[in-house]
Amino acid sequence: MESLRWSRILAVVAFVLLLAEGFGQAFMYTWSGEPFRSLQVQVWSPYGLVRNNPRLTSPEFKHTAQFLRSTRTFDEHKPPRTLRVLLLGASVLYGAVTPTKNTRDDEARTRNDETIDAYLEEMLRADPALAGVNIEVINAAVSFNRYVESATAYMDEYVFWQPDVVVVCGSYNNIGEDPDAGVYDARKGRLMGRHPWQIQFDREVNDLTFAGFVGRGVRTLNDSSAAAALLVKGLDKGIDTAFRAVGRVGDTLFPPAPTPLKPVASPAEIGRLADAMLGYVNAMIALAHHHGQEIAFYWEYLHGDIQDFAAEGGDPRTRYTRLAMQQAGDDLIERRRHAHYYYLDRLRSVLTEANTPFVDPFAEFVASKERIFVDYLHYTPAGNRLAAQVIHDRLRPIFKARAERLRSEPPAPTESP
Repeated sequence: MESLRWSRILAVVAFVLLLAEGFGQAFMYTWSGEPFRSLQVQVWSPYGLVRNNPRLTSPEFKHTAQFLRSTRTFDEHKPPRTLRVLLLGASVLYGAVTPTKNTRDDEARTRNDETIDAYLEEMLRADPALAGVNIEVINAAVSFNRYVESATAYMDEYVFWQPDVVVVCGSYNNIGEDPDAGVYDARKGRLMGRHPWQIQFDREVNDLTFAGFVGRGVRTLNDSSAAAALLVKGLDKGIDTAFRAVGRVGDTLFPPAPTPLKPVASPAEIGRLADAMLGYVNAMIALAHHHGQEIAFYWEYLHGDIQDFAAEGGDPRTRYTRLAMQQAGDDLIERRRHAHYYYLDRLRSVLTEANTPFVDPFAEFVASKERIFVDYLHYTPAGNRLAAQVIHDRLRPIFKARAERLRSEPPAPTESP
């Protein structure tokens, strides 16, 4: 009798689990339009720490088997008479954000046809100067990437994809806002500090403790069961919501004291941080020139840069967000202005000396009357379209020259019947 009772209990548990899994699979298919495979956005990589997960199940975010943000695959060996443009960058280029209080619900998830690469490819195909050549624009962005990860990915793999033009997008993930004293020697800060994914990587890959074993088990279960993936996702959101609610109550009952500003990095230290950033820039330029590829750098401005200048005009170095000024006072604004524009000017100078195009969208973004930011940095679809337009217009002479050279290539051989 005892064994019969436990058999019934196990049968009921198995039935409930199968029912939950069936519901999860049906929900995922209804939501995404495809069978469940995984809700993990990234997978671990031999370089660059993470890459886009090809098995991600999502109605908006699509990845190819080559880890690209795209709905179509590309042949690693570039076809004849093909103008191939490679875009490297992070979340701005990828087209996804973590929703904040400034983010509208319908803007947090950007579809593949609303990203910079999609708009740029459409513009290049419509450009009469490029007639007669095939157009490919490849989005190799991974959220949280810095120049470190972009340079490594380019050197290790994408340079061998034979892109004609490489556009490296970035700024904020490399420089941050307000470097503190000592960050260079301590190897901290945005560019030199530990990557946001490194802690999770160490926990799930290198941690040999029981906790690490459990973490790997949970990740495996997430990639094997729709019900488990939805449960974990729901628990994550529930915990985040609970912590935010508790935080708001705590701030109301016990208002936090103003955080004192840390000592500011000296001009010499900021110069060393800029040199670290420019080392990756120079490495990518050298590699591109060695392989006969054109390379350009696109600067991702903060919303505050555009917002304040559009409202008041003048020198952008004297305009920063009023919100930040109200919250932290002039000292923080001075620190941000000092570092941000120093990095920008150093990059512009290095690119000018190397005869490398610098795609600066500042004027176009200021003149735009559309909502082009969803938060402090990331773009709406209208912002992505405008960024693509700026890249197209600034680099059009390069695209045109490459197309003229490509048109002289022999066509791809046709297979005999």
